[in-house]
Parts: sequence; structure tokens; C-alpha cells
Amino acid sequence: SRESSYVASLARSMSLAMEEFYRNIRSVGVSAVTGQGCDDFERALVEAAEEFHKVYVPFLMEMRRDIEEKRQRAIDEQVKAFDRARAAGQAKRPREPGGDEMDGLE
Repeated sequence: SRESSYVASLARSMSLAMEEFYRNIRSVGVSAVTGQGCDDFERALVEAAEEFHKVYVPFLMEMRRDIEEKRQRAIDEQVKAFDRARAAGQAKRPREPGGDEMDGLE
């Protein structure tokens, strides 16, 4: 069925995303008993924060910009379609002499 193929496709996509995530994940060993590795952990945390701000934030901003541009294009198209439909409707309807433009809009 169509729904099961969608679910199968979604599961495959999620599996690939998780595989990619875990393939690139960094880890640091830290001892809860001795505290050994805490300095390495702090360095890794700082590096990850820097990478986030240098790589991921610009990526998110670009994605956001793309989404906003697509949304604005869709709005512009809807306005144009509305204007065309309104103009076509007015062209078909004969005007009454002395009629107000606002007549019929109530």
C-alpha cells in the first residue's frame, strides 16, 4: 500500500541520517573516578562550539533564507493569481452607469 511504502522510505531515510550522524561523531574518554580526560573533554567541547558557529549556524541561516524566499515567491504567486482572477471577473461583468467600484463587494 501507499502508506507502507511511505513508512519504508521514511525508515530508510532516518536510518541513513543516523548512520551519517554516528559516523562523524567525536568522542572523548573521561574517567568518573580519577577525572582523567576532563581537559580533553573541555577542549573538545570548545572545538565543537566553534565548529557549530562557523559551519552549522551559517548553514541554518542559508536554509532559513531559502525557505523565506520560497514562501515569499508562493505568496507573490497567490497574489498574482488572485489579481488575475479578479481582473477576469471584472472584465466579464458589465459596469452599470454611475455604479460605484465598491458595489458588489459587500
